Amino acid sequence: MTKKERIAIQRSMAEEALGKLKAIRQLCGAEDSSDSSDMQEVEIWTNRIKELEDWLWGESPIA
Repeated sequence: MTKKERIAIQRSMAEEALGKLKAIRQLCGAEDSSDSSDMQEVEIWTNRIKELEDWLWGESPIA
C-alpha cells in the first residue's frame, strides 16, 4: 500500500468517525429538555467536534 492510499483510507475513516460523532450530538440535542445545563453540554460537545474537525483537516498528518 502506498502512502497516498494509506492517507486516503485514514481520511475516509476520519470522515466516518466525525459523522458518527455528529449523529450522537444530534440525538443528544433532540431530547426534549428544559434544563439549560443539558443544552450547554450539547454546545460543548458541538464545539469539541468542531475543534477536532478543524485539527483533522488543517493540522493533522492526514490534512
